[in-house]
Amino acid sequence: MYFLQKIEKYFIVFLMLSMPSIYCINVLANFVSEDSSKYLFWVGEFTQFQLVILVTFGLGYVQSKQSHITMDIFKNMYGKRIRKASGIIVSVFGLVFSGYLTWLGLVYSGKVMSSGQISNTLGVPMYFLYISLPVGGVLLGIRHIHNLFSALQPRPQ
Repeated sequence: MYFLQKIEKYFIVFLMLSMPSIYCINVLANFVSEDSSKYLFWVGEFTQFQLVILVTFGLGYVQSKQSHITMDIFKNMYGKRIRKASGIIVSVFGLVFSGYLTWLGLVYSGKVMSSGQISNTLGVPMYFLYISLPVGGVLLGIRHIHNLFSALQPRPQ
């Protein structure tokens, strides 16, 4: 699990650093010479692709850090047994959701793949973008399974 988290972390950091860098280079190049836009026409679409991939791949990483929005006020009002039960319920629902997200992403990616749709500027098949949805769902599901097993482990008193 630690190895997967490291890979996700570095990939997300790379995307977060490269997106504004590429966009800044595009803006500066256009400022220096308006002719540069014919060489950097792909930047807008490329950064949009990066943002979608960043969000979908980031789902699992954020879950591993327990950083999704939660309603802690309700969880903290009750005792340990209720908190443990609510953690199990949340993990089960999260696992069901991530399974549904993965399935839906696979179906949609398959439809896009069979349509042969390609991106306007980059000319790459669009399913490369849409396949990030089931990958993100799988990563999220792995984290929910890990949380579920952690919640089911007996804690030493």
